[in-house]
Amino acid sequence: MSRLLLLHIATRGLLAQPPSVDQRVDLVQVSADSRTLLDLGRQRGWTKLTGLQANSFGAFYKASWRANDWLWGRVDGAGWLVQCLLDPHRLRVLRNVLGPEAFRAEVREAFKAVGWQLPSVADNGPAGAVEALVAQVGEELAFLGLDAQLGDVAFTDELPASLPVTSMVLARGRQVEIAREELPVVAEQAAADAALGNGKPSEAFRKVMATPPADAAATQRAFQACQVSAERFDGERDTMLLTKTLVKAGATGINAAASATRVPTSLQPGAKLAQAVGRSAWWVTQGATRLGRPWNLVAAAVTAVAGLVLGGNGGQVLQWVGPPVAAGAVVFLVVSLLTLKRTWRMVLMLLCVLVVLALLFAAFLPVLAVPLFGWLGTLVAGWQHGEAPVWWLLVVLLLVLPAVWSPFAALRRRNRSRRPAARRSSVAGRRPPGADRASIVVGGAPGEKLVPTGIDRRGRPGCR
Repeated sequence: MSRLLLLHIATRGLLAQPPSVDQRVDLVQVSADSRTLLDLGRQRGWTKLTGLQANSFGAFYKASWRANDWLWGRVDGAGWLVQCLLDPHRLRVLRNVLGPEAFRAEVREAFKAVGWQLPSVADNGPAGAVEALVAQVGEELAFLGLDAQLGDVAFTDELPASLPVTSMVLARGRQVEIAREELPVVAEQAAADAALGNGKPSEAFRKVMATPPADAAATQRAFQACQVSAERFDGERDTMLLTKTLVKAGATGINAAASATRVPTSLQPGAKLAQAVGRSAWWVTQGATRLGRPWNLVAAAVTAVAGLVLGGNGGQVLQWVGPPVAAGAVVFLVVSLLTLKRTWRMVLMLLCVLVVLALLFAAFLPVLAVPLFGWLGTLVAGWQHGEAPVWWLLVVLLLVLPAVWSPFAALRRRNRSRRPAARRSSVAGRRPPGADRASIVVGGAPGEKLVPTGIDRRGRPGCR
């Protein structure tokens, strides 16, 4: 490397003028706002990519969304690479070196070998776009003495700034190969996501991909049928996948918030309870997703009733088992209800409204007061006679735990602060000779004065 550097310095220093660079290096901004002849109907990033949603994190929602964005990234990247390679200045230099006629023949053969196919109606472009693109190809290649059909025309001296449409035509062949590789993966992931999410937008594409495309035309039709990029979160409402995602995100957020910040002592029991509830809700949600409708509703309702019965009428052991079973069943039931169709959700919402109204006006309606609230007197009377002690203990714990937890946590912190102090005093009594002398610290400033700080936890002299 040093010899190459000396050669470079000598070459640049002894020449009368800097040597000419064979090809420049330009900064190119690559974005999804580009065109491809596989589908001229989608030219903007928001019409191609699903990951632009949710602050550019949307593609994490579905595997098919990530596969779709990966497909478009490869297709657009191939187009940008071809456009970077087709430098008009470079082509003009080569034309002047080889001679116009020889270079025109060489360019014609090279373009045909790559795969020269002009835009057509099958490219799904807007009205009049095909004629405009073909005319632009002829304008771009005029300085090379070629027209859109690669026929001979008179050379022009006007040099285009770039060759965007010519790059699209030459990139088509490579983009077809990329689509043939990636479309089966997108179809496979779309079929897996359709089991839990909204599968209607990808249904036509999955039917097309049931028979793998055999040629370039069939691949292009399958590429245009792939409308996974049109899926949005609005269409995912009432799906099990969105419910799972929200519950998991909530549980993760609660766990991260409780772990990343110092929770006040009085709120630590509530934070631990929230973490446990979040994890439990996620486990229950996973179970609800594995059981199909309407059996998940039946199982949740039966389990909730069983938990309440066990917690109130079972033995001592069953009374401890009943409350968590009932709580888990309620979460299971809520998750199952969130995935119902709109009609059933409206019916259940109406029933909930009627129940709330009955609770509000139950005090004024004797027909409802006794069935709905008569159990409170029975429950309190039962507690006086020692019945259902588990429920009574749960209520007392929720009321007393914050008051008990604060002094208990204070005592724990006090004991912890005493132990390191006692350990430091015992270690300091075994101080080795020379502990008061300063020692050299690697990384300190030259000539910096070091101040002894005593003995560290390993019995070695420390300094600052």
